[in-house]
Amino acid sequence: LAQLALFQGLRPEVLVALCEASRVFPVSKYEPVVWVGDCASELFVILRGSVKRAMLSASGQERVMAIMGPGESFGDAECIGAQRYAAAVTALEPTTIVAINFLTMKQQIEREPALALRLLELLAERQFALDSDIACGFFQSGGERVLDYLLLLAHPLPCATRASSGTICFTLPANKQTIASRIGMTPETLSRSLRELHEAGLLTVERRT
Repeated sequence: LAQLALFQGLRPEVLVALCEASRVFPVSKYEPVVWVGDCASELFVILRGSVKRAMLSASGQERVMAIMGPGESFGDAECIGAQRYAAAVTALEPTTIVAINFLTMKQQIEREPALALRLLELLAERQFALDSDIACGFFQSGGERVLDYLLLLAHPLPCATRASSGTICFTLPANKQTIASRIGMTPETLSRSLRELHEAGLLTVERRT
């Protein structure tokens, strides 16, 4: 836990309390971690692998809100206020997760201002990202949304490699259908946008690379 951004630098007794209230478990590819409406009782941190966090319509349509990897957490907002999980979370590959009991989290938040501040910063970042997503849906073309998403992926990814020519090569964190849902478009529109960007000489695509 001490190596994760959310908990770095916390006092040892706080980390011990969180560890004693934690469990570590594996999740298979495409296995759900939580469903919308499940009783919220734990905050989850991804140790290895990746998950998608999605909202579901009454008819079963899915909108991917986030694709998350090692070190990222979910259930944060529910830990602060909600009684049920607001989104479904599903593993995109074999994944290992640590789950921390809400009651202990709340007790340590009261005792450790640094932990409370980090949770507030995390929730603020997600609100800003949500506002940006909504604005992009109104003001940007499909191609612009795809480019923004690819640039966002390419910049911080440790797996992105930069060739001597300046070209950046990286692998998408999920299949194109999931990526399309994350950007807010259909898979067909995503494929068309990628093809147009390829024809314009801005990128090349080979499967998920």
